[in-house]
Amino acid sequence: MLFKATVDGWAGWGSVFCDAVLFAPLVEAILLREGLPVAPVENLTPGTNAVFAAGDYVVKIFAPISSGLDTRRDFEVELAVGRHAGARGIPVPRVVASGQLEDAYLFRYLVQQRVAGKSALQALPDMQACQRRNLALQVKAMLRCLNRPAPGLLPGVDIVGRAIDNPRLKGLPDVLVGQLAALARMQQATPRVLVHGDITGDNILIRPDGQAVIIDLADACLAPASYEMAALGFELFRWDRDMVEAFAGQDGVDGFIADSLRGLALHDFAGGMIRDFVARCGESLSCVQSVQMLHALIKRTLYGHDKKSRVF
Repeated sequence: MLFKATVDGWAGWGSVFCDAVLFAPLVEAILLREGLPVAPVENLTPGTNAVFAAGDYVVKIFAPISSGLDTRRDFEVELAVGRHAGARGIPVPRVVASGQLEDAYLFRYLVQQRVAGKSALQALPDMQACQRRNLALQVKAMLRCLNRPAPGLLPGVDIVGRAIDNPRLKGLPDVLVGQLAALARMQQATPRVLVHGDITGDNILIRPDGQAVIIDLADACLAPASYEMAALGFELFRWDRDMVEAFAGQDGVDGFIADSLRGLALHDFAGGMIRDFVARCGESLSCVQSVQMLHALIKRTLYGHDKKSRVF
C-alpha cells in the first residue's frame, strides 16, 4: 500500500491530511498514472481535503469515506464547475486530470495547473487603497461571468431549508437567528444562479502580474445571487471601505450590505462568519442581538474608525 496511515473518522483524517511526507507516494503515483512529471511534494493551505503542490501541478486528494465525510459530491462539483468556469474565460486553475485511486482507501483526486502567487489573505495587508479597489473590481468582473443560470450543471440543493435548520447558528442570539430564518424564507422563489459559495481571502490567489484567480470550487452550488455576497463582505473584503465601495459601484454601499445580509441568511457558514466578524471587531455576540445590530456594526466598521486599524 502507498498510504500507510489509518483513517478512522474525522479525527484520524484531520491528523494526517496535511502530511506531505505521508501523501508523497500517493501524489507521485497519481502523477505517473496521468503521464505527468514527478516533483517534490509540498504542503499548501490546509482545508477539508489533502492538497499538495508538485512542480507545476496541484494535486487535491479528497477525504475517503472512512473519514466520516462523503466527499464524492465535492469532487464532482469541483470538476464540473472548474471546467464550466474555464470554458467561460473565468480565471480558475486549469483541470489537468481527474480520477480515483484504489489503495488503502478509495481516493478521488484532481490535478490542476499550479498558479503562482499569494492568497488575497496574505497580500491584502500590504496593498494600497488603489490595489484593494482593483482587486474588488476584478472579483466583480469574474462573478459577473460566473453568477449566471446553469441549469443541469449541479444537482439541486434546498438552500432555504438548509439555512433554516443550520446547526452552525447554534449559540447565536435567538432573535438574530429568527430574523435570519425569515430573510431566508423570503428568498424561496428567488432565481438560482451558479455561485462559488466561498469567496474568501484564502480562495482568491493573486498572481505576480496582479491577476486574481478563483480557487477551491467544491462549495459551488445553485443559489440566489445574494449567497455569493455573504463571503465577499464578511470574509474577503472584511468590510474594508475601499473594497466595498469599488465593488458596490453605482448600486451603493447600502445595497451591497443588504445583499450580503440576505446571503448570510442563506449561507451554510453563516455562524462562523458572524462569530469571526464580531471577534475581529473586538466585540462579543451580545452586540449583534438582531440583524439591525449586525447592520449597525458593519456600518461602524466601514465608517466609524480609521481603516488602517482594520485586521485583514
